[in-house]
Amino acid sequence: MKISIVLLTIAMAVSCSSSGSDAAVGTVNNTNSVQAASPSPSSAESTANVNTNANTVQDAGPQRIVFANANWGTANLSLAPNSAKRFVVSAKSGQTMDVEVSSKETSVNLIKGKAETTEDFGYLRAELISNGDYVFEVRNSTKKAIKASVKVTIENPAADSEEQ
Repeated sequence: MKISIVLLTIAMAVSCSSSGSDAAVGTVNNTNSVQAASPSPSSAESTANVNTNANTVQDAGPQRIVFANANWGTANLSLAPNSAKRFVVSAKSGQTMDVEVSSKETSVNLIKGKAETTEDFGYLRAELISNGDYVFEVRNSTKKAIKASVKVTIENPAADSEEQ
């Protein structure tokens, strides 16, 4: 009897995940957590409860902003209420990264990378301490959808002062 219940439970979980249902994968029921899809969920993860009040990241991976022959790059984004979008840029120690979002109804936070930061609504300034990828998040904490653009500028303060 136990085996048939387990098999039925597994069959129902597989059926829900393969039928295109809206079941969330890997959702954490903490209101300040990030919702991210797991590459190979177990049957327990595929039946996780969804907290509709949780702040979520709209997609599983950050979008890379590439700088084409310049010290800045841009991206456009649409944010649903209480959601966020992550971006990644490559930078070096000693550089300064400025992130400006066209909507002041957003917050910008550094998620990955060593830096001294200053944050304000729609703005982040980071004095970078290490080489590598830096991930930042733009969050919409309002109850309305937001469309905005993000501009990232990376400068080397030592090189700028030598030119003057």
